[in-house]
Amino acid sequence: MIASIDTSLVILLVVVGVLQLTLLVWALVDLIRRPQTSALPRWAWVVIVLFANFLGPILYLLIGRTPAQSVDDRRLHTADPREPPEGGSSTEASPGPSKTERALDAVYGRDDTDA
Repeated sequence: MIASIDTSLVILLVVVGVLQLTLLVWALVDLIRRPQTSALPRWAWVVIVLFANFLGPILYLLIGRTPAQSVDDRRLHTADPREPPEGGSSTEASPGPSKTERALDAVYGRDDTDA
């Protein structure tokens, strides 16, 4: 019975299976990482994604995701308490945080574990 299946059909089934698995993993990982969803509660999206095969992950990725929060450029340029005040001098010769560190602080919050 398996020997009678056309090779092109097997290739098509493998491609469709990989696509389905990719969409499923992408949607579930996004559901876990995203703080909130739109249109339905999170548990409902999990059920839809798991049991609606192709349609579930596609619906979630198109409808269920809330827009990603954008980084406000003004937050990158605000005064940092680690920097000396303007016009003042610092007794320590430590430079302020780099632009990259300020961007990371704006996105992920300030890391106060540095001593």
